[in-house]
Amino acid sequence: MAVAVRKYNAGAIDWLNDAGETLESGAIVVAGNLVGCLVRPTAPGEVGTLETDGVWEFPKGAESFSVGAACYWDDATETIVSTGDVCVGVCVEEAASDAATVSVALNYRAA
Repeated sequence: MAVAVRKYNAGAIDWLNDAGETLESGAIVVAGNLVGCLVRPTAPGEVGTLETDGVWEFPKGAESFSVGAACYWDDATETIVSTGDVCVGVCVEEAASDAATVSVALNYRAA
């Protein structure tokens, strides 16, 4: 039977900044289907720490979100939206249309 060996806690992983610019602490990084937030500023070519779990507060537009709603990252507007290609996670607190942010359980996928 095949076995897996725990490499490290999935909540924080190493990530090589290939963005061509220094990214600030809290920067939102999308790597394929994985979304994370940088722990500290990370220069180009430097390995930084990417948090990939927990509840994070993200900027959002005029949409409202209910608890459990899927949240997607819109790279063009740099906000959370209700539909898209990259699922960030799920909403964990009601967010009215006039709220500036939404709280999202990072990388938690809605069924």
